[in-house]
Amino acid sequence: MAYSLSFILSLPATSVGLTDLRAQILDTAGSAVGAAISTGFVEIGSGIYAWSGSIPAAHVGSVKFYSLAASTTILGACAINPQEAEYIDGAISDLPTAAENALAKAHLSINS
Repeated sequence: MAYSLSFILSLPATSVGLTDLRAQILDTAGSAVGAAISTGFVEIGSGIYAWSGSIPAAHVGSVKFYSLAASTTILGACAINPQEAEYIDGAISDLPTAAENALAKAHLSINS
């Protein structure tokens, strides 16, 4: 099952208002996976864009960003590692602390 990830693309302030940005998902050999994606881009500041896209399940590789007007010039790239995002089911702050784990272990030992 695919999952969503978001990336930040920081370009020079002269890159304000780009409407032809593309994201291309790549495998670990650098080969394209599917077609380039033109949706999901939002300009959040002077030449800074956020891109949210759908990543294939268990995909390991990267994503590169470019402008359709200069498709051979890579504007940015990011690694995609599912172990860093796909299986995170809750906030780290919700995990038990070491003290809570020790207390639970002690409780189990006493009641066994």
